[in-house]
Amino acid sequence: MLPRPTDLALSMGDKQIDISDITNFLTLRGPEDTEEITKKLDQCIRVIADDLESITRIAFEIVQDCLQSGIKYFEVKLNPRKLIRKNKDLTMEEIINAILKGLKDGESLSEVESGVILQFDATEDQEQAKAKLDLAIKLKDSGVVGLEYISLKEREGEDGDGELESANFFPTFVESIVKDAREKKIHVAVNLGGNASADKIFYSIEKLKFERICEAYKVVDDAQLYKDCIKNKVQFSVCPTLSIMSGSVGLAEFYHPVVRFAEDILNLRKICQHSILAGIFRIRH
Repeated sequence: MLPRPTDLALSMGDKQIDISDITNFLTLRGPEDTEEITKKLDQCIRVIADDLESITRIAFEIVQDCLQSGIKYFEVKLNPRKLIRKNKDLTMEEIINAILKGLKDGESLSEVESGVILQFDATEDQEQAKAKLDLAIKLKDSGVVGLEYISLKEREGEDGDGELESANFFPTFVESIVKDAREKKIHVAVNLGGNASADKIFYSIEKLKFERICEAYKVVDDAQLYKDCIKNKVQFSVCPTLSIMSGSVGLAEFYHPVVRFAEDILNLRKICQHSILAGIFRIRH
């Protein structure tokens, strides 16, 4: 969930900052590493953090943007904990409800429908992740449609004996959270960040049973795994623009993996993440 440049300008209050300065700062001119992209995203989050009114307005405007782009259904992904900075009295539930209010207000004026996905990552412990699962369960009928684990680069392979183990790909608490979510009928996805190996993709699907696999372009490196994903209709989601901006897919590649996904009729959802960084202020994928 990210604001428009105009939202950032409004949220800065009395600071006289030109919108063009904001877009020039945020827009990527070429591939950047994940750390640089994260810094830019953090600037967006920092400006709107703790501001429930702005968060509600931005959610409403996302619906408007989707309506103008002809989109009938979309999902907003966010880590509500990151939208709490200085005001420690705020709760994650208040943040989520502010988003849901903006989405519902927008939906009431259009035929667009939406859902909210709560994210967690390895910077959080099991208790914090469980708190988000509890909120997903509590707010399931209000518009929260699932959880998503954001996988970092810290785990990518073998242990000292050369054995592939789930614990070498994901923190140990992730498996229990995914299992609990499935038992409570909460959908769970994993975002692999574009650089995950075919082995990590396999473990995400076969061992942890994630229902949706995001940014997993290297699935094509394992022919049998790729064939099984097509046969079993494993759901993938991709963001072609972000994959190029982050360097996950090199500019030298003539065909983006998403072309092959489409040709092979992979169970595919196209998404637009962080469009503000690409200079795209409507969803175009």
